[in-house]
Amino acid sequence: HVCIFAVLALFALLAVPTAAAGEIDYPFAVRLQDSDPNRLHAAIVVLDDQVDTRAASLWLDGMHATRAFRHELIVTRLRDKARTTQAGLIAVIEEQVRLGRARQVESYWLMNAIFVQATPGVLAAIAQRADVAKVFDGAVPIELIRPTAVGEAGERFEDANEPGVADINA
Repeated sequence: HVCIFAVLALFALLAVPTAAAGEIDYPFAVRLQDSDPNRLHAAIVVLDDQVDTRAASLWLDGMHATRAFRHELIVTRLRDKARTTQAGLIAVIEEQVRLGRARQVESYWLMNAIFVQATPGVLAAIAQRADVAKVFDGAVPIELIRPTAVGEAGERFEDANEPGVADINA
């Protein structure tokens, strides 16, 4: 019986999933591979542990939460998740900053990510961490949405159509 127990215990240990390491986005990985090993590259490191906003939204829907309460709860959860999960990685990156292999560390709570400029070796080591989901090129330009014109309350614009009018060719 001891032998059977030992075999079952071994299978149980082998069946326990281990935390998988993250990866570097493929086009970015190719660029890093062909790069000077001392050159700093901008990167966005997305952490694996993310807030399940869909589940939170369903829960809030069920309780008929106000918009203000929804906002407060979701923002608080996102900030708390970033604060508790980013600390270890930020400490590692700050050590690399001290060694001159990285700089400009910025925490982003909205998507639980960290922006950093680091050498290819440091980025490869970051990607191997179990708490990292993926490392993306941080030098990709992001196009922001342009704000629309804002008028006085109740003001209508001459060329403004009701929503959907253009969709039905009216």
